Amino acid sequence: MKQKNIGFAVSLLLALASGLAGQQEFYITLKEGVPATSLALPNFATRSSSVRAKTAAAEIRQVLAADLGYSRIFQLLPEKYYDYIRPIDPSNIFFKDWESIQASILFVGEISEAAGDDVVFEGKLYDVKGGRFIFGKRYQYVMSNLDETVLREIASLTRGRYFRAESNEALARIYAEIDQLERTEVSSVERVDYHEAGLRFLLPAALLLLLEFLLAHTLLRSAL
Repeated sequence: MKQKNIGFAVSLLLALASGLAGQQEFYITLKEGVPATSLALPNFATRSSSVRAKTAAAEIRQVLAADLGYSRIFQLLPEKYYDYIRPIDPSNIFFKDWESIQASILFVGEISEAAGDDVVFEGKLYDVKGGRFIFGKRYQYVMSNLDETVLREIASLTRGRYFRAESNEALARIYAEIDQLERTEVSSVERVDYHEAGLRFLLPAALLLLLEFLLAHTLLRSAL
């Protein structure tokens, strides 16, 4: 169960980026030196009282939080902040509550169970300051068997590496290992355009020299 939830949550990050198509446009401007956008990620709601659904909600949220933190685009609010406001109600969002704890973006997740071993996840993003819904997606993860032999062969042929996380701890170790991989140096050609600023001083200097020459051979010469 843990393995399925982790794979589902990691793929969620990529799917959310494409889920904006067909929805209203939303932009997050990223500039060097600008602090990360504060994001609230409260505990996911479960539409089932089963232990399986609650465990899935906790594990998916934990992996998603690790991925968002690793992106360095968002700054997750500390867990203790959620104690200062009322519990999240997916059907009735109190934006003033989330604004009071300095959240810019709110991510609301819901977990439910489908037939068989399927897990249904619904995620929604809200603009807290604007008090509006940005977009949402619903996913149903169906259990599948990975052919690790083929995946390892692909990684070997492309001079890459194959990673598989079967727990939250393993995922954290993979991220740490990726950070330590050798980085490729990228060379670039720099072009510098020079602007001659001395011309504005050269012309007056030439005129002064000419004036000095004329005076030396006319008025000043006669005075001497």
